[in-house]
Amino acid sequence: MHKRTLNSAARNVDKFVMSLCGVEPTVKGFVLRRRAIIGLLSLLAGIWTVRWLMLNDRRPFWMSEDTADTQTPSTSVNSKGDVKGDSERPGGGAQASSQPSAAAHLQTPDYHVDLSDVLDAPYIGWPLKRVCDEVEPLEGVVWVCDKNWGGMGNIRNFILTCLRYGIEAGATGLVMPEIHLRDEDDITDYVTPRKAPLGYLFDEAHFRAAMGENCPHMTLYNSTRDVPYFDPVTTTTAATTTGGLAIPEIDPRTLVHMPQKCDAAEPDRHVDRFGERFRAYMLTGNTTGMTGTTTMTTTMLLQPPSRTAPLLFRMIDKDKRPALAVIWAWPVHHDGAEFANTFGSLLKFNPQLMRLGRRALEGMREFSRTIGDEGREGKFLGVHLRSEIDAEKFWPTYAEQRDVYLRKAAEKKLTSVAYVACGDAGQIARFGADAQAELGMTVVSKADVLAGADLAELERLTWDQQAIVDFIVLSGSDYLVGNSRSSFSIFLAQRRHLQTDGLHTRQYKVRSHGFGRSFVVGPKELYFDHWLFIWDAAWP
Repeated sequence: MHKRTLNSAARNVDKFVMSLCGVEPTVKGFVLRRRAIIGLLSLLAGIWTVRWLMLNDRRPFWMSEDTADTQTPSTSVNSKGDVKGDSERPGGGAQASSQPSAAAHLQTPDYHVDLSDVLDAPYIGWPLKRVCDEVEPLEGVVWVCDKNWGGMGNIRNFILTCLRYGIEAGATGLVMPEIHLRDEDDITDYVTPRKAPLGYLFDEAHFRAAMGENCPHMTLYNSTRDVPYFDPVTTTTAATTTGGLAIPEIDPRTLVHMPQKCDAAEPDRHVDRFGERFRAYMLTGNTTGMTGTTTMTTTMLLQPPSRTAPLLFRMIDKDKRPALAVIWAWPVHHDGAEFANTFGSLLKFNPQLMRLGRRALEGMREFSRTIGDEGREGKFLGVHLRSEIDAEKFWPTYAEQRDVYLRKAAEKKLTSVAYVACGDAGQIARFGADAQAELGMTVVSKADVLAGADLAELERLTWDQQAIVDFIVLSGSDYLVGNSRSSFSIFLAQRRHLQTDGLHTRQYKVRSHGFGRSFVVGPKELYFDHWLFIWDAAWP
């Protein structure tokens, strides 16, 4: 029955086509066979189906959007902007990859996010997850990153660089970083025995959540006392007896059988091999690159690490090596722009400092709209004046900074209002008087743009905490001028530079007359003597 129906339909098609061609079906040499017609129609139907799928997100017309979501593997974007495919979900068999998936490139909306926005830029975690997935975990190795001292720029960079080495080592544990406090009466003494938790400056809850989501194999411990099966008292006693350290310190660039010859001014050019060198050390017990004696190392470290016999490690302090300190050792763009431009956001500022910084930035904009003459758009010049008592003698002087800063203000046509960040109120007043005399510029600071309860709260903060409020305001300025010898200024210039291309942003170009939205005063000729290495090793 069905066959007769099909044959009848085919004959009708033959007649229809012949009528279009003006040819009788019986004309010799031009009888179009029904099979050819059916094949042609099948081809046309196939082409139509493919075109339909391209217009409907690869769904066939009989499958609704809801059905497709539940039946087909997909790559989804969560509320933080992270991309998660089926292979990345629990039990999905995620594999290490040096590149995000094609679906991530097509569907991830975060490639053009303004990452320079300190207050509101979303955290993008998939570059960190990609790096963590590339490393084989080493059970029982716990990393300690507590040599964090100095200003915010130094503290932040040491934590991040220490953590990056820990990830590469395959550490399965991390002791939450602590911060050395500055002496409240002598700001030049920034390495005191007193310590504060990570939340003193940074958002600890965000750090824990981001690490848990993207590096789940790395357990976070509140202190060394919380590491299971690690006894600080017993370990310290044994180390003292053998003349070593309870927690050995690693110098990554000499962790080889023969000490590596390297330029003291160069960042670590062998970071790809750090993980395998560290594992080789764990197998052989070779002491090169470790502080402490051979006896201590042989006694304590030849035992392979495990969950029930953990081994803890610190990164070496900067005063114990001839080359660049660990803080400036890792070339940040080595892992690609996506990682370099997002890894630093692990350390967001704590909620209190973010709130005060937002209030100060809003106050500065309103102040500029009130008295400024740049179209009342709230524009202002951001100035980092590094002339406090703890500034080194070889840094650009106050006069050098003032002259260049005011010249840049005139060049950028931002001569009405400037926000000055400086830890010395007397230096701010001095710069304000000079700016008023030369340009008729009004100079204000955080104490001028906050009032009432906000100002009272600001005054209760420490010197380094107040500096973060300055950082937030300067990050939102229309043009920034700073000091090339300050990691604070360098971090600011790099963070502001992220506005250009989002995740694709290339490395900041250190040029004599500034680059993009920022300028730093100071010599820029010698890589080591003029501290150009910091630009290669500072996380934006």
